[in-house]
Amino acid sequence: MILALTREETKILEEQNCIRCSECLNACPVNLQPISISNAYRAGDIEETKRLGVLNCIDCGACSYICSSKIDILGDIRAVKQKVLESR
Repeated sequence: MILALTREETKILEEQNCIRCSECLNACPVNLQPISISNAYRAGDIEETKRLGVLNCIDCGACSYICSSKIDILGDIRAVKQKVLESR
């Protein structure tokens, strides 16, 4: 899949609180719970992110793209994946 976006469409808007729409769950091609992983990371619960399968994320970015609250879910997932991998 290739996305062709205009400059206007790629602007990053200010992040809002999650509205629990579950679109990130629906968009995830590996059936993860992206917002739950992001929330656990932001709460400092690295063990929970591992339990939720953070290392199974394929970094496609669908979760962040679809998020109507403009939460940088993929950024959080990438950050916690790095922490998990470094701790091995």
